[in-house]
Amino acid sequence: MRLREHVIASTVVAGGLYAMNRSLPMAAGVFVGGVLVDMDHFIDYWREQGMRFDPHHFMDVCNHYQLRQIYLILHSYELLLPFGIFAVLLHSAFFWGALAGYVVHMLMDQTGNGAGPWSYFFIYRWKKGFYHNRIVTIPGSRNEL
Repeated sequence: MRLREHVIASTVVAGGLYAMNRSLPMAAGVFVGGVLVDMDHFIDYWREQGMRFDPHHFMDVCNHYQLRQIYLILHSYELLLPFGIFAVLLHSAFFWGALAGYVVHMLMDQTGNGAGPWSYFFIYRWKKGFYHNRIVTIPGSRNEL
């Protein structure tokens, strides 16, 4: 999914939760958890492209699936349990919101990125050598199998 779609979805979910419980920290957490997960794309981009600061090129490479390997360390279902434990232990509306935003982000990516059922497990990507063409098939991309 593209950043714009995550921003829209996070705004809608944050607005809905705010309307239900009037918690600004929870609404802010939804937005942070739903959007900032994509920061891990920068790590993969810079690993392959060098420390290049060209937002247009970055968006083009990411939106057209042109990275050879994808680590995407934050896009991992394995993180749900520790994030959930963290939210419970902190008793924080912000972290509950961030967890909700993270879940929405992951579900959007899982259903909208041509990923198989295991693609958003870090261990699965690791077993596939993090090679994009072994993890996700995008019709028309250079990574198509």
